[in-house]
Amino acid sequence: MPRSTRNRPEMTRSAPVIPGCNGRPPSVALLRSLQFRVSFGLVALLGGVILSISLVLWTTGRSRILEESFRLYEQAGGKMVAELRTRMAGAESLVTALADIGQTLERDETIFKTVLPRVIAGGGDERFIAGGGVWPEPGAFAPGVERRSFFWGRDATGTLIYYDDYNKPDGPGYHHEEWYVPARFQPDGAVYWSSSYMDPYSYEPMVTCTASLFDNGRFCGVSTVDVKLSGLREFLANEAKLIKGYAFAVDRNNKILCFPQPELAKVYGVDSAGKRTEEYLTTDALAERESRFRPIAESLARINSDRIARSLSDPTVADLAAQLDADSYQIDSDQASLIAAMLQEDKSDTGRVGLHVAQMTLEDDLILHEPASVNVFDVPGAHWKVIAVAPVREAVSAAMSITQHVLLFTVVLIVLGWGVVFLGTQRQLINPLKRMTGELRHIAVAPSSASHLLDASLPNELGLLAYWFNQRTQRLAVAMSELEGAKLNLEERIEERTADLAQAREQAVAASRAKSDFLANMSHEIRTPMTAILGYADLLNSPDDEESLAQRREYVSIIRRNGEHLLTLINDILDISKIEANKLDIEHLTFSPCRLVQEVLSLMRVRAAEKHLALDVLWMTPVPAVIDCDPVRLRQILVNLIGNALKFTHVGHVRLLVGMDSADPAHPRLRFAVEDTGIGMTAEQANRLFHAFQQADSSMSRRYGGTGLGLLISKRLAAMLGGDIVVSSQLGKGSTFTLTVATGSLKGVAMITPEVIAGADADCETQAALPGAEPHEGAETLLTGIRVLLAEDGVDNRKLICFHMRKAGAIVTTAQNGAEAVAAMTVDGSLDGPLAFPPAFDLVLMDMQMPIMDGYDATRLLRTQGCRLPIVALTAHAMRGDRERCMKAGCTDYATKPIDKDALIEVCRRLTRSQRQPDAPGPDSSAEPVNAVEPSAVPAPASTTPDE
Repeated sequence: MPRSTRNRPEMTRSAPVIPGCNGRPPSVALLRSLQFRVSFGLVALLGGVILSISLVLWTTGRSRILEESFRLYEQAGGKMVAELRTRMAGAESLVTALADIGQTLERDETIFKTVLPRVIAGGGDERFIAGGGVWPEPGAFAPGVERRSFFWGRDATGTLIYYDDYNKPDGPGYHHEEWYVPARFQPDGAVYWSSSYMDPYSYEPMVTCTASLFDNGRFCGVSTVDVKLSGLREFLANEAKLIKGYAFAVDRNNKILCFPQPELAKVYGVDSAGKRTEEYLTTDALAERESRFRPIAESLARINSDRIARSLSDPTVADLAAQLDADSYQIDSDQASLIAAMLQEDKSDTGRVGLHVAQMTLEDDLILHEPASVNVFDVPGAHWKVIAVAPVREAVSAAMSITQHVLLFTVVLIVLGWGVVFLGTQRQLINPLKRMTGELRHIAVAPSSASHLLDASLPNELGLLAYWFNQRTQRLAVAMSELEGAKLNLEERIEERTADLAQAREQAVAASRAKSDFLANMSHEIRTPMTAILGYADLLNSPDDEESLAQRREYVSIIRRNGEHLLTLINDILDISKIEANKLDIEHLTFSPCRLVQEVLSLMRVRAAEKHLALDVLWMTPVPAVIDCDPVRLRQILVNLIGNALKFTHVGHVRLLVGMDSADPAHPRLRFAVEDTGIGMTAEQANRLFHAFQQADSSMSRRYGGTGLGLLISKRLAAMLGGDIVVSSQLGKGSTFTLTVATGSLKGVAMITPEVIAGADADCETQAALPGAEPHEGAETLLTGIRVLLAEDGVDNRKLICFHMRKAGAIVTTAQNGAEAVAAMTVDGSLDGPLAFPPAFDLVLMDMQMPIMDGYDATRLLRTQGCRLPIVALTAHAMRGDRERCMKAGCTDYATKPIDKDALIEVCRRLTRSQRQPDAPGPDSSAEPVNAVEPSAVPAPASTTPDE
């Protein structure tokens, strides 16, 4: 039996015993086994394939791979050098043209400064050509003038600028520069490429291309073109894609011109002006940094040393090197020997492009991090070197042509071998497997309680397969017993999950209960004032006249107070719904925080006086004269916080502390702290304070009233105003609510000290000390003589608005829907008739929800017909977008219900200010009309509804 079975005797005892599964497994003779026969055939076939492939690769493949690899790299390098030479040829052509002009132009500064910049500007791409000029020998331009050069360079915008720095007498002089001295020894028409350098003006890596000027065969100066190297790296990177590697270039001194990873090959510093500089290293310096680069650096150094060694056979080279060393302070002896050798080579150059000068293989390349093949190519003329590096694995791609030939031969052998193997395995393997398949099919349809037994008498691997199948059957019986245990475990886990779901359900029920409590509180809060309103309304409506006038006024006051309480509840519900839907708008207006605080205190001192509590304000720090915030929402928060403090304070005081918050000077915020000596809270109650539908204590709604929404709304509004509300409280000793709001930028805003504010308070009216509103005339004369058309379908609202308008002096005509309002404006009383001229009214009050034709359609129809009268929308909708909808329909202004009579009268007064004639009993018919319809002889229509 297997070891795993012996280690679990309890499972073995419980498993059913299957015949043919006990005892020693049957043995199979080696020569008769399928393993030997099939393996022998496959090995023979594989040997033939390997032999044929080996013969092909050994006879033709090996040399082809080496040949293809060398040819590919040499072609790629030659292409890079050829493309590079094409770009360099543009600079060489330009410098040669400058040399020809410098030799032929008349020696006149004005002519040189006029012609040369035009040639430079039109002679090459500004992305490649950085500048150029002509540099005469001492006395060559003008007798006795040692330095008289003409050089132009491009600034950051690409504009050519004339530079006269090299002509200064205190400088080293350009006649000893590295790019100048070798030109004395090169033939007419030849060019010389300098070593790379960092340009002192643009701080870009560059090289200089130099051509000699001759006057009757005598050297008389040079012309130069400065060439940018900033695009060389991208150029070589694109060209190196062919070899799946990378390429870089070095100048004749093996100083790197470009590198695929510049940060590895650059040195960074700071110049005398404090500007950050960067410059490429030499290959030897890079090898000191990265040892993996050393073989390449040594190969490049060897190329230069071999070049110098070859030139030593010419005795003139040593003399030339000595002259170069002596004439230029920038050329040392080693560079002089190399330049002399290169000048000598240029005289005998055969014109080959992309000369392949070195090849090596690296075990671990610095960039590729794998074995790589390195090929070095010389750039004629400039004597730069282009190094192309490709992974060795890419060389295998050259064997693809051979693989195609081998593949055809291999397929033929495999087909023939497979035919032989198939015929042999058909009898020895396929037929017995068919019989075993039939037995398995019989087992599959047998009852589950039947023994699953195969014939294990075959003397080969199929017999062993049947034997182990029978063993597996026994194991499956053991697994079934284990599965029963797993089933029990799963049932236990299901019970645990059920318990978790029950707990989650309890939490959901608790949340639902909290909302139910909120609805109960809300019902109580609504029914309580409704009871007072209805009750006192019945008292007022009682036929008994025993009540005095003072009592009736008290009844009216109670009804109004409870109505205002209901309106506050509705506004809170609307605010929380807007906040939850993320539709609450915040305005940013400039206003005085001092005046706003005094307005809030004036409003709340009445409630404080009713409870005999002191309500004071302390100005802790200087505050800005104006801030950029939402005054309506800030007033709402302060009223809520101070109202709560007054509600829960029975003895002592409520104090408002105002000052600037110094937590973050970069983002100024104004801080309001409302402290009281009330009942206070525990820490647990304070944590529940700002949660939706909850109060500090579930009994609060019965003892103190409220919905639990005020502080939540205030918390959300504070966050929208760029601040927050935090609370600190101690049970029985009082609480402090601290509000912070963003003030906006305070740049240029005056700060008012506490002393100045206190002085303004001492004058009893802050409005007198700070900018205030203009005084209004008496309410009963604000609308004297103004003709108002009121469109309102509600009888009670219509009567109420008519009463307030007429009390203010207005002449009111009413309509019960939008159609009647439009008809009242037309000459013939129809909806599509011409508008009366002059108009019969100065203002239209338009309810937006009316039968037959609502206010939106009526307003649009009037505007379409040319009406330009002010139209004020009246609507009970106060959600986001309602005002915009009214304005879009053509309304001039907007007022919500319930109507604030003072606000409505002020809107009417403002909109009709130009039509108002306070000295006349009615409107002036001679005033300029505001309607676009031509005058008509038909008189204006009378009121569509009797006055009410």
